[in-house]
Amino acid sequence: MMPSFDFRKSNGFAITRMAAIRGEVAMTTGAGTLPRTMLSPETGEMLTRGVRPFTVAYKGRNVIVELPGYYPLGDGNGVHVGDDMSVVDRAIQSLPVAAGGHARDD
Repeated sequence: MMPSFDFRKSNGFAITRMAAIRGEVAMTTGAGTLPRTMLSPETGEMLTRGVRPFTVAYKGRNVIVELPGYYPLGDGNGVHVGDDMSVVDRAIQSLPVAAGGHARDD
């Protein structure tokens, strides 16, 4: 039995049946722009575009990055889209070098 979903355009997002089943949301705004808000695919609450501190750790070293994403008011999980996680990727690549190792190429 397939779950029931509301397939409306809302806040600049188009939710297709398969994307909703997989928990994905497709952006429908112009290139390089993101809407200021979106609905959480998990809770349905309104999320707002912003940044939050996020700690990346490796071999006893850590760095705090400002992670962009869509976040709820107060505490709670965010949603990251597009290049949001690239700041974490760069931090992960820099930590092994700072710890005296080298970055893995997986």
